Amino acid sequence: MSGRHRPGEQPAAGRGRPRRVFWLLLAALLPLAGACYTTGMYPVDYFPEMHYSEYYKRQEPPRLLPPTASVPTTGGEPARTIQEAAGLTNPVPRTAGTQGRGEALYRVNCAICHGPTGRGDGTLAPYFRAAGQTPPVDYTNPGIASLSDGQLYWAVTNGLGGMPPFGNLLTPEERWTLIHHIRGIQGKE
Repeated sequence: MSGRHRPGEQPAAGRGRPRRVFWLLLAALLPLAGACYTTGMYPVDYFPEMHYSEYYKRQEPPRLLPPTASVPTTGGEPARTIQEAAGLTNPVPRTAGTQGRGEALYRVNCAICHGPTGRGDGTLAPYFRAAGQTPPVDYTNPGIASLSDGQLYWAVTNGLGGMPPFGNLLTPEERWTLIHHIRGIQGKE
């Protein structure tokens, strides 16, 4: 007979096993095959994110982008060079509360690289040196201390050397508050 058994007769032991193993393997490998499809920046995209989707439909004309250097209606900062930023003054008043907030912001965002005292000796500083990258600056360095508040603000906003830009991570008020703390590290104000 061709692999079939008679009614009332039990199949031979192990006859159904290869089929079960095949279906179990297929069931186990099927999700992996589906996981190979990726549209995002992650190798396996289990949960597709909305910002990867098309923002207009196929037969709809493309949307016009706003003009370059335009300011959104919710506010924004104009793009400046470091030389243009040199004339900016810190609009956040220096108070005890501002100092405490600046210190808290520094601990969370800056101390990992620049160190708790701003000497450029944070936990990650040796990794910059080992990778041949520009190490974090020492805020007490005379060259850094001679920068204006606006230039320091520009560096925090746009990043400099190996430092990432914090313009999209911190509000302008928080960045100016950080400048007060950096000035405190330098012994100024």
